[in-house]
Amino acid sequence: MQKLNLPFSGVAKKTLQSDNNYSYRVLGLISSAKDYRICHYINKELEFKFGAQEDISIKQNKETKPFILKPYTYFPEKSIAKYFFINNKNDNELFIKKLKEIDYFILVEGEILRTEWSFLNKKLKNIDIIQHIMEIEIKYFSAIEHLIFEAR
Repeated sequence: MQKLNLPFSGVAKKTLQSDNNYSYRVLGLISSAKDYRICHYINKELEFKFGAQEDISIKQNKETKPFILKPYTYFPEKSIAKYFFINNKNDNELFIKKLKEIDYFILVEGEILRTEWSFLNKKLKNIDIIQHIMEIEIKYFSAIEHLIFEAR
């Protein structure tokens, strides 16, 4: 298991600031299903190939135990967009505390056309085990570049 100490609390209030020209979009998913099961249905519905990666241990502050992220990634060959599926909940702990209703996130790194984004949302809504989908403001992910680097 990789250890990653990031300088943020689960309730980051800073906006993402970076010298890199990356762009990110994030969807929050509400579902009581297990991560591997949701990824299976996403793979089937969207013809994705989400694959499990090594767990990432994130120490959010000195008082709490590390949060274990269980990332899944999908990097389509003919697209500049890269997809990351991560959990927000683990052993009654939250990765992003302000978003306690969200169970999982899909982070999209890179340019994604509006039509592709709409298609992704529409297809995810077809998956019965996902109860709700919502777009999340990137400000909640102040350490996103570190997280994505570790999930690769």
